[in-house]
Amino acid sequence: MVGFVEAFLKALDSYKKHPLESIVFSIAYFLLGIVMIIPLLGAVIGAYLIPRLLSWFYNKTIGNTNTDYKLSFRVWLFYLLVTNSMIFQLFLSFYLLLTSVSGIGSSMTVTTMGFDMSPYSLSVTESYGFAIGTIFFIITLFIIMFQSLILQIFLTYSLYSVVLGKLSEFKVDVGKSLRVFGYSFGWGIILGIISYALGIIPVYGYHISLLFSILFVIPIIQLVIANRVISI
Repeated sequence: MVGFVEAFLKALDSYKKHPLESIVFSIAYFLLGIVMIIPLLGAVIGAYLIPRLLSWFYNKTIGNTNTDYKLSFRVWLFYLLVTNSMIFQLFLSFYLLLTSVSGIGSSMTVTTMGFDMSPYSLSVTESYGFAIGTIFFIITLFIIMFQSLILQIFLTYSLYSVVLGKLSEFKVDVGKSLRVFGYSFGWGIILGIISYALGIIPVYGYHISLLFSILFVIPIIQLVIANRVISI
């Protein structure tokens, strides 16, 4: 069984041996992530391309995979459709937040700097509406975060084991999935802290942090997950 640190070291070693493939993968994965925001169509595109992209990357870095693309498509489509619905809920709640103050346009007062949208420029009714909309948005956000966490805990192993050829049918193994998710979540937190630290560097910190997240964190996390899945 691959340990927590060992999974990262193996991922780092694969990254160093195949830097070009890792960078190409990370850019493609990042762009796919943007495409997958598109309702329904994004889920279908992602379900078709992500297993192929992961299979290509793993074949280049950790060895041959025996991916069942039909099964992978079904598993990833289910996951991405659920994720898509969560994103839609979030956008909908945000839209409701923006429209929660009726007649906000007429309530804005013109100032020398443009429009004054401070709470003092709104009526009591509109302020209550905005407050309720904000509370609703925050509650929705926490619900979606919880749903996403549960989804990851249940499906992480299935999503990657089908790509790595370890499953011949779609089944949920919560125990294995939880162990795989723990590794990816743990290293995601650690690398996220490093990325944040890079971001506070004066002048170019944001750009360094962004490049670090896209070109290093994405492939490393995917390799950590693969190493963990293979070991259990």
